[in-house]
Amino acid sequence: GSVVLLCSSLTACSKSTTTPMAERPMAEGPPWKDYVTQVPPEGALDQTCTDQVLNDIALDVAEWETVAALLGLSRPERRDIVSEHSHSPRMQKIAMFENWKAKLGNAATYRKLTDVFWKLENCAVIEKI
Repeated sequence: GSVVLLCSSLTACSKSTTTPMAERPMAEGPPWKDYVTQVPPEGALDQTCTDQVLNDIALDVAEWETVAALLGLSRPERRDIVSEHSHSPRMQKIAMFENWKAKLGNAATYRKLTDVFWKLENCAVIEKI
């Protein structure tokens, strides 16, 4: 199953906070650990993301090209996604996750995914992972 994380305070993840996430002192463990109400069991974050979870969160991704870059997809890979799915922004997002998962295989983990959305301060997506 997927890893369920619930942000205890959306303001902790909001861009309106005075100290950017990248400048906050990091606690031991996942950086967002102090901002969620339920920390997943040991090892759950290191499981490979399921297609269902990736499809579900695709709906909540606004700037998918930024996410794709943070996931390690190259500029040519991102251009290919746009040209192959020019008719559907939602399909571009799904293709981004499919390409990422195909590229990383079993290394496409919930931990890597949550780290990307933490950098983007997007608790709405973290909650769905």
